[in-house]
Amino acid sequence: MSAFPTPQLVSSATLPDQLRLPDVSAYTGKVFGLKINPHHQQAEIESYAWYDSYGIQSESRRQKFFDSGFGLMTAMCYPDCDFAHLRVVTDFVLWLFSLHFSSSTRRPASGPVVSMAPITSSGKHKESGTARVLGSGASGVAELLVFHPVDTIAKRLMSNKAKVSFSTLSPIIFREYSSAPLLRKAVSLFPGLGYAAGYKIAQRIYKFGGQPYFNDLISSHYKQNFTNAFGEKNGKMLIHACAGSLTGIGEVVLLPLDVLKIKRQVNPEAFRGRGVLKIVADEGFALYRGWGWTMARNAPGSFALFGASSFTKSKLLHIEDYSKATWTQNFVASIAGAVASITVAAPLDVVKTRIQNANFESNVGGFTVVKDLVKNEGPTAFFKGLTPKIIVVGPKLVFSYTLAQSLIPFFANYV
Repeated sequence: MSAFPTPQLVSSATLPDQLRLPDVSAYTGKVFGLKINPHHQQAEIESYAWYDSYGIQSESRRQKFFDSGFGLMTAMCYPDCDFAHLRVVTDFVLWLFSLHFSSSTRRPASGPVVSMAPITSSGKHKESGTARVLGSGASGVAELLVFHPVDTIAKRLMSNKAKVSFSTLSPIIFREYSSAPLLRKAVSLFPGLGYAAGYKIAQRIYKFGGQPYFNDLISSHYKQNFTNAFGEKNGKMLIHACAGSLTGIGEVVLLPLDVLKIKRQVNPEAFRGRGVLKIVADEGFALYRGWGWTMARNAPGSFALFGASSFTKSKLLHIEDYSKATWTQNFVASIAGAVASITVAAPLDVVKTRIQNANFESNVGGFTVVKDLVKNEGPTAFFKGLTPKIIVVGPKLVFSYTLAQSLIPFFANYV
């Protein structure tokens, strides 16, 4: 938030001596005989002109803003002060109500001497770090409960090296529980939930909180370069995409949680009764096996996710300020981004999964996995598991992206 504006007073008349809470009957003050400052009409007109000279809001929003009538309520709170002081108080109250919309980029029109200092807020409201953590973390929890079973199915299909048919589908997905009752089958799709919870929540907090940070970082240093090279709209889209790519690369720090989650989903024998602390102590940096392939997958995948989403909002939905996108617009943009991201990252995702779901003792490298995969299963094996992921792209992104975008501003009202 910007520095607090200082009222510029030009009169030595009686100062407002107390803050009075306005009564709801202020709007009918004349009927009920309530005392209202006689200068309120002129003070309100000049205060609105001062605020309106910045051109901060659209016409429709500005009209609703001015129709709220808080100028009259202010005049009721301070019925005895002179015009100069009432004008300052009205300016101040108006400024308080407009913090989220204020900007210092436009020069105010010349007006009365009596007014508050120019509005100096930077314009776009930014949520606190706490709000981003709470909002994105909550979206991760919701996504986990709904989509962890689907993720388990996708991982098991990608890890299966045999030919998949309708008759073998159930044993591949449910394994030893393929003949068990329906409820037991459903529960079997939640292996490694503890690791999955830690990974998914941490990932969502990092992705949704980290991408805006990288976006701000790139914009503050290289926005003009992107604009000169690609134009304003295309430059903005590429900044979002590049910020997403940097965020994706940084996700490698969460790799141990991802490794434990995948092994628990598709290769529980690798744990052999060991707890998580014992595994970390025994394996050490082996938990980062496949880090290079993870970064190679995340960089283009996250670039496509945020880039396609930004493209959809800008080119198809014609949204200037992405933060003002509606739930439906975020939903549509998320679908486009997720489909692009999953498709682009699918081949490397299969390689990464094959590396990570092997036994801890395995030292098979990524290029060996690629060679064996092409030799034994053919090039189409790079896209194993793609269909179940794409099928759930819509609802998954509703939970992970749209829910986060809704919850972060909600929590920002309190923290």
